[in-house]
Amino acid sequence: MPTDVDFIVERKNNFLCMEFKPDDKVLFTGQHILLQRLSCVPKFTVVLVYHLKGKAFHELFVTTSMQIYPNGKRIECTNQDIIKFVSLWFETADKGFVSSA
Repeated sequence: MPTDVDFIVERKNNFLCMEFKPDDKVLFTGQHILLQRLSCVPKFTVVLVYHLKGKAFHELFVTTSMQIYPNGKRIECTNQDIIKFVSLWFETADKGFVSSA
């Protein structure tokens, strides 16, 4: 079945892909495989962000944790932590290279 990525941005041939899921949901197998394989492509950073249930993607939601693919452990974080992560990613990408691992 087709799948999607909720967020993708490119900066100087570096790509940041993010998927957002309610805290109590798991990825479908196909989507997990897609994110795993994207994370193995050079210059791709893939992050799964969990948030509190009940908030739609387009609404402001409360982040609870994140997981960086391919093998990152799920770690607790806040919305502010996600903002810092994305800001650091952009700073690094702006210099021309972001590691995919």
